[in-house]
Amino acid sequence: MCLGDRPPKAALAQSPWSPPMDAYAHTFPAQDTIASRLRTLAEETQFPGLGDASTALAGKPYDEARDFINTRLMDAFKSTGNPETFSLLYELNQHGFLCAIQSRIRAYRGVLEACDVLQEVFFNIYRYPHRFDGEKPEAFRHWANTIIRNTVLKHLRQSGRPVRFEYVGEEFAEHADDRSENPLHETIDTEGEGDASRAYLLTLTLYIEAFDRLSEREKQALELVEVEGLCYREASGALEMKIENLKMVIFRARRKMYRQMRRRFAAAGISASSELY
Repeated sequence: MCLGDRPPKAALAQSPWSPPMDAYAHTFPAQDTIASRLRTLAEETQFPGLGDASTALAGKPYDEARDFINTRLMDAFKSTGNPETFSLLYELNQHGFLCAIQSRIRAYRGVLEACDVLQEVFFNIYRYPHRFDGEKPEAFRHWANTIIRNTVLKHLRQSGRPVRFEYVGEEFAEHADDRSENPLHETIDTEGEGDASRAYLLTLTLYIEAFDRLSEREKQALELVEVEGLCYREASGALEMKIENLKMVIFRARRKMYRQMRRRFAAAGISASSELY
């Protein structure tokens, strides 16, 4: 089955559990309903993780089992493509996602519509389940947070608003702008292109060399914070360390890389700023 070819509306269509878009805060299923549907889905899909999710919900509030349940649901959708599995995942997360999106676009009111961003977030989740890695209980939360951030950034870029550079995963990368270019634009774009390319390749080579010299813990910390865009609290949870320790690990890793690159630049006769550290 190729999930990417199936229209997302098939999974987001109205059902007894799929409320209209303007009723997020009032449609969260009761805990008994969630447990019952997890058991039903476990029987229908024969996916063992859903049975585990139903068991995890027994005797404890949903909030305490939220990460585990969402991750198991996403794993089940990835493996089976069952639309009712995606429907439950949608209902359990639509309000939380909407709040997160509204928080991110608060400064851009009148430019972005939170509901439009929300629909694309779920479309991306629906289209790219094969990119999900559910090894850790909190995997879905971290993955969805990255999708939300990248989708908001994409909409801001499309709106023409200036935004600072952030990493965008390849599945959500922007398509090349095919609008016509005038001669002035072409001159600006190509002037000094060779020098800029060589400088970029040199910097990238030295960066990779410096990164390879870091310890595995330092590499993991930098990837979570600088590439995946997690906040310190989320990254510290993923690495199972205190926030203070994580900050120190990241600070030392950045300082090691800067000093290594500075030495290499100096050896090549290129000056580097001494104000960074």
